[in-house]
Amino acid sequence: MEYTLKFEMPYINCDNFKEKDLTNLLGVVTGTRINEQIENYTYGNIKFEPDDKQHWKPIVSELDGFSRSKTNCIIFNIKNSNKYSKLFVYQTLNRENPYYGVVGLKKMVDMNGNNPTVHIYNIELDYSALVITMNRMI
Repeated sequence: MEYTLKFEMPYINCDNFKEKDLTNLLGVVTGTRINEQIENYTYGNIKFEPDDKQHWKPIVSELDGFSRSKTNCIIFNIKNSNKYSKLFVYQTLNRENPYYGVVGLKKMVDMNGNNPTVHIYNIELDYSALVITMNRMI
């Protein structure tokens, strides 16, 4: 399945997760209270159309499993939220300021038939900061 999202900030690159870091991140997320609101998760790959030079509209494809060369997103399916149906978590690993980003796919549909999104970026590359942000969104 593919999702077309919208970033609120241009020129964001989504870097691949390392398997160990991803396992630690999922262990922290599933070990906290937020796990009660998460139905399940899948791995994803974020890419951009060739004409989207500023990276405004990421396209997320679900993956069957973890792949070192493709997994740059985790898709959390939310079950008990009135706001969001899915949360997409990615990381950007630039040297000066590495950070996480979260895009929430809203449940409601707008007049054009699209699901609006909310993008929160520049979250400190710390598991607890990410979990706090996800909890506030849900």
